Amino acid sequence: MHKNSRESLSEAEEYALIGYPQTTQQDCDVLEGIVKAANCVSPALLDIACGTGRHALEMSRRGYCVTGVDISEDMVNVARENAAVANLDGRFDVRDMRTLDFQARFDIAYILFNTMGLLTSNEDVLAFLRSTYEALLPNGLFVFQVGNLWSYIAEGNFSNSVYESEDENEGVKRHLRMQMVVGPYNNIYRMHYDKRYWRDGVELNSKSEDVDLRIFSLHELDLLLELSGFKCLRVFGDTTLNSVIEDPNQICADEKPYKSYVVLSMKKRR
Repeated sequence: MHKNSRESLSEAEEYALIGYPQTTQQDCDVLEGIVKAANCVSPALLDIACGTGRHALEMSRRGYCVTGVDISEDMVNVARENAAVANLDGRFDVRDMRTLDFQARFDIAYILFNTMGLLTSNEDVLAFLRSTYEALLPNGLFVFQVGNLWSYIAEGNFSNSVYESEDENEGVKRHLRMQMVVGPYNNIYRMHYDKRYWRDGVELNSKSEDVDLRIFSLHELDLLLELSGFKCLRVFGDTTLNSVIEDPNQICADEKPYKSYVVLSMKKRR
């Protein structure tokens, strides 16, 4: 049998294609605004599911003390390399976000890019939230971004849809074909990916995978936060924090549904 001798793309290299580096400055402007509003002196920040460290390193450039954690050893190694090249302080650890094992160390924790949605069961979501609770100091803040279930309901987006795109970064090119469906009786966004890659014009190994992403209603988020010891402070309809959602039933502005929420919550005293 002929053995496939093509090179494979690393997890960190693929993240560089899909990690939206163009939004890093805007995302960190939002985080910095929250930090300043909290009036913390020399706050300690926890970047959960930090990937290759794009947010953690930018916040470090701005003078903040940041610890980044990710379940992927490949991602963490690249984050450490990026920190060394940029001569930035920053600690990066391999940790599962459901078992962070930090005790009252951080003023603010955050997880962006809808990564929390990869936890599809209530048990995993609660384990993650409780682990984050333990990592925060009293009255610590937790910022997270998740997909908005009601936007898919409003759009009637329950049937199969297909999306194709091409991305390129530092000589690596990817062609993506993604088939998506949201079940009408659950809140799991199912995605099937077919991916082809090239580096400097040479084709690499292709990849197919299925990914489930949980999307949330505000009512269930409020309940999950309450069960984990958090108080929901504000909910925003976009990552610029310009659209404050006052009503849990509010799903859109100008008749256009918000695709995701950004939630600001606080650790309550037990």
